[in-house]
Amino acid sequence: DEYDTTLKGETHGITHYNGLYDQSKYFDNALSRYYRRKGWQINQFSILRSLGELLIMKALIKRYPELQKHQISCHAAHEIDGRMHPCGKCEKCRRIIGMLKALDENPEHCGYSKTQITNGLQALEKQSVKQIGSDASHLYYLLLQKNLIQKNEFTKKVAKEHSEITKLRFDKER
Repeated sequence: DEYDTTLKGETHGITHYNGLYDQSKYFDNALSRYYRRKGWQINQFSILRSLGELLIMKALIKRYPELQKHQISCHAAHEIDGRMHPCGKCEKCRRIIGMLKALDENPEHCGYSKTQITNGLQALEKQSVKQIGSDASHLYYLLLQKNLIQKNEFTKKVAKEHSEITKLRFDKER
């Protein structure tokens, strides 16, 4: 998982994990203990946990381009001639198009049409993406720097440089 959700919450005295237990170190630790009890020498962990979404995308593109062309994050994907294609309209598509363009890559490689790319970038000028705040801010910053989206009230408000998201990040607790 690229998002670490190692946060505990409490409601009416009951400890919980905000519905995201499977993306936390608590889940990894519990499964690692389970494996040890079974006699298996397996430690569960997330190799992606210290990477932001943009850094994961960059690694996928640069190191594994043959896999990246099959990337479909869209939940409304559809088949055309035996290949899955993204809808190009949803938040996930908007985010993927934005990240690929911010990384100077062509979203057509993973199934987006020129029209979907244009519409996705235009939608980013008006609508946010569901990313960690610093990740979203840096994405908008990059898109504005590269003149891929228009500068308007919304984009000026959300775009801020957060270059730390392009580096490995470690948290002592998480």
